Amino acid sequence: MPGKLLKCFRCEKRKPRDEFYKDQNRTTGRRSECKDCAKAYRKNQWAENPHAQREYSRRSKIKTAYGMSAEEYDAMLLEQGGCCAICRRKPIQKRLSVEQDNPGLMRLAAEYVENHRGE
Repeated sequence: MPGKLLKCFRCEKRKPRDEFYKDQNRTTGRRSECKDCAKAYRKNQWAENPHAQREYSRRSKIKTAYGMSAEEYDAMLLEQGGCCAICRRKPIQKRLSVEQDNPGLMRLAAEYVENHRGE
């Protein structure tokens, strides 16, 4: 199958397999749109609605990093008064991290280490 050409459903051109992203869920093992079309589509989505794309990205990062929904994260942050659970400081522009040993706590990882080195 290495020499087989696949047809992109967006541009409808036939292209080599390596010009398509991998996808284990497809019978071909590749996505149905070529890399060029996929990049153009994502770029267009960001341009059309940057707020929705930013929120989608935020939700995805929270779910991946902490294994919780954005709603759970926001509720925890609100419960802590928007502050680090350990040093009680508000974040400047960083998102609070969920404490790995105690998922009920959110903290500023870098600031915590810097501020509590001597303790």
